[in-house]
Amino acid sequence: PSKQQQQQQPELEPKFDLPDDPDVWIKAFKVAVAVNHRVSIRDRRTAEKIANTIVPEGSEGQTLIEAYPGPGRLTRALLELPKNRIKKLIVVENWGPYLQWLTPLQEADPRVEVLEMDPFNWATYSHLSEHGMLDDIPTLGWNEG
Repeated sequence: PSKQQQQQQPELEPKFDLPDDPDVWIKAFKVAVAVNHRVSIRDRRTAEKIANTIVPEGSEGQTLIEAYPGPGRLTRALLELPKNRIKKLIVVENWGPYLQWLTPLQEADPRVEVLEMDPFNWATYSHLSEHGMLDDIPTLGWNEG
């Protein structure tokens, strides 16, 4: 498209699928790094490799907490793994523009719980525990497991 057409294109609306085109990604998330000083995974193949490393073949019924997922490229890659690998995916993000891209995942997949909280704050994890979100995870002693 010409520069004039590009300038007339509306802003990318948050939805389930993230953009693959690097130019579209930059337009959609141009202020993200400047605001949060964080880097997010943009490349789909990279996210898929990381997801398969975190929850490799043979894993089953895992509960994961993903802190500061950004717009959720890794989150989506985790959800694309065979469903038996991940029982629950708790996504903790505190920046509104990213949450707009994460909440559709919660609406589409019952395994996902998106929390608008600060993953840096320990009270966030107390909240998870107090609300029973970690009840299905076995508790082990320091010298066990």
